[in-house]
Formats: sequence, structure tokens, C-alpha cells
Amino acid sequence: MSAATGRDRAVLAFDDRQYTAAELDALAGGMAASLVRRGVLTGDRVALMSSNRPEFVIALRAIWRIGAAVVLISPSWKHAEVAHALALTTPVLGVGDQPLLAELLPTVHFDDPSEATGDVVPGVSEATGDMWEPAAPESDALFVFSSGTTGMPKAVRHTHRGFATAIRHWRDALGLTAADRMQIMTPPSHILGLLNIATVLDTGGWLRLHRRFDIATMLAHIESDRITIEMAVAPIALAIAAHPDLESYDLSSLRYIMWCATPVTKTVADAVTERVGVQWGLGLRRQRAPGDRLLPDRCGPAGHRRQTGVRGGGADLGGR
Repeated sequence: MSAATGRDRAVLAFDDRQYTAAELDALAGGMAASLVRRGVLTGDRVALMSSNRPEFVIALRAIWRIGAAVVLISPSWKHAEVAHALALTTPVLGVGDQPLLAELLPTVHFDDPSEATGDVVPGVSEATGDMWEPAAPESDALFVFSSGTTGMPKAVRHTHRGFATAIRHWRDALGLTAADRMQIMTPPSHILGLLNIATVLDTGGWLRLHRRFDIATMLAHIESDRITIEMAVAPIALAIAAHPDLESYDLSSLRYIMWCATPVTKTVADAVTERVGVQWGLGLRRQRAPGDRLLPDRCGPAGHRRQTGVRGGGADLGGR
């Protein structure tokens, strides 16, 4: 029997569950219809505060499908930070799985299926996909916040055109193809996790979401899922280098490990390469000042050219 292709092929894994592209579209269509029934209109903003789970991806696509903008709220924030972000961006509704968001804003909770997906079930996404006009390329798609290390978190606004450019740019920097497989352990509310999710799905690759970072789980799934590109920020890179049984894992599927968003420590990278033979690449830097577009800077695995910020046209985000 031949492997599944196209919309019937698994593209997202979480725990023991696999989602096909068709299932993600159907679930996004159901959630989009539910949001519209709650009064969300094209051009509105919707706050998304969620742990790492498939519903994050579904909500992202649902909000974009109706032409609204996503305000990403970190689930690690406290009351003051969330209240500040909501006051700054004025979303009309919240979606997610965090009680704190529901205290501050009317919220659709992921764990209430009747609220989150309405009456639409997998298999009928095409019926909902044409209900809304595609968002204008220059309209707001996304508000991502800084980490708040220099005061309250600061919002960075991204248009649909700008974020689509970033997806294309990041795909080129990674040399990513539909054959690649990735796992996400960094928070999707931060730009690295979000951009990796969006780029893999836009490219037609496969990804696994994890609830949280755990070095043993990460190494085990590189082996069992045959991960081809691994993402690492400094704490993850240090954990890989320090793992006493690193050589016991089969990491031969990896094309490279991309060190992202934090300063590179050459001795740490060299130690991993010496132990298991995996090469490294330079990845995405931190966000720029508020108002800047999302544009990866100085990116690229070994053998790929480094990237600089560019403007360009759109790409299919999968949400419309």
C-alpha cells in the first residue's frame, strides 16, 4: 500500500494522535464558525493564550481564516503582563486554555469542544473555507510580544504579507522541503516556535508538538520520528551537550541542528558534533523594535547562505 499523500497525509503529531491536513482544515473551519457566531469580524483582534497543543495551530488558522488578527499571549505571563498586553492590543475575544485570560477577557476555552469547534466536524472543511474573503495582504495578521526583559512586553505587529515573506525566507534559510520532519518544544507564543510551525506546515512537512521541553523526550523522538532538523536555543544546546548518554541515541536522521535566538557558544556546539557527528547552523535572532516586520536575520545551516531581511510577496499561510 502506498503512503498517504496530499490532504490525507499526517502533518502534525501530538502525543499518540496524528492530524492530517484535511483534519486541521476542518477543525479550523469549525472554530472559525464558532468565533463568527460570537461576534468576531474581519479586522478584529483575538487573543490566543495557550500551552503547546494542536488547538493552538487550529485557533491560529481559524482566526486568520475570518480575516482577524492574532494577539499572542505567553502562558508564562502573570496578571500584570497579560493585562498590559490586552490593554495595548484591545482584542475582542480570547481563545486558549489559560484561566488567567478568561479572568480578563471573554474567552473560548479549548477544553470545551462545543465552544471551540461549534457544529463543524472533520471532513467538511471545504464547506466552511469559502465563507470568508481572504484577508488583505497589508492587513494585520499577528501581534507578537517581546520577552519583557526591559520592562513590560512590547508588541511587534506583522501583516499577512510580512509574515508570509518571513515563512518563505525561513524556508529558504533552512533548505526546508516537504520531506523534512521537525519537533517543537519552544513555546508557540514566541516567534521561534510560531515561525517553525507555520513554515513546516506551509512547506508540507511534518511536525510534532511537545507539551514542554525535556531532553530525554527530545532525543528519543529524534530517533523514533526520524527528525531531520532540530531547533535549539542555548538551554537546549547545553542540555544536549551535557547529556551523559547522548551517544546511545540514533541521531542519524538529522541534517543539522539549528541554533536560534540566543548567542552561539562554539565549545558547546563543537562538543555535540564531536560526540555524535551532527552539524550546526545559525538561526533566527530575537525580534526587532516594535513595528518592524518579522524578518529572520543572519540565518542558515552549514552549506546554506546566510539570510538578511527582505520584503516580498505572500505565501499560503493555510489559514484562509
